Amino acid sequence: HEMSHGFDNVGRLFGPNFEMSSWWDNITIRNYKKRADCIGRYYHTYTSAGRHVHSNQTLEEDIADRGGLHLAYLAMQSALAGERH
Repeated sequence: HEMSHGFDNVGRLFGPNFEMSSWWDNITIRNYKKRADCIGRYYHTYTSAGRHVHSNQTLEEDIADRGGLHLAYLAMQSALAGERH
């Protein structure tokens, strides 16, 4: 989860030396925004105490959660297959 923050909607704005810079090309940015919008729409369907999650306020965490879950799933698949790294 925490490592995924380097690629969330804020972390992606920082370069390799922690300076704010736009280091992605326009095609990458456009594709990223499409995927981030998809995650935002998905999390907006969640409710808590009868209210929708405001995914525009939680997008950083939503992206990091998605990244963490994906890596955990890949690790589980690897472990079940008996792979060693």
